[in-house]
Amino acid sequence: MFEIKSVQLRLLAEIADHREFHRAESPKVMDAVGGGTLMGYDFYFDFVLEQVRHLEPLWKVDSP
Repeated sequence: MFEIKSVQLRLLAEIADHREFHRAESPKVMDAVGGGTLMGYDFYFDFVLEQVRHLEPLWKVDSP
């Protein structure tokens, strides 16, 4: 998806800097998911950060 949209993978390294920016929209996302028991925003944000850490070698290669 990053390649299709011409987005540099190194931008993944900046996700952690935007935790609070995205928090404001989290209730809308949780409502859209609906049903079942959901964990809080920080649980999912931390999960994404952990997954992104595994991708770090990709943007190290992608760097200009």
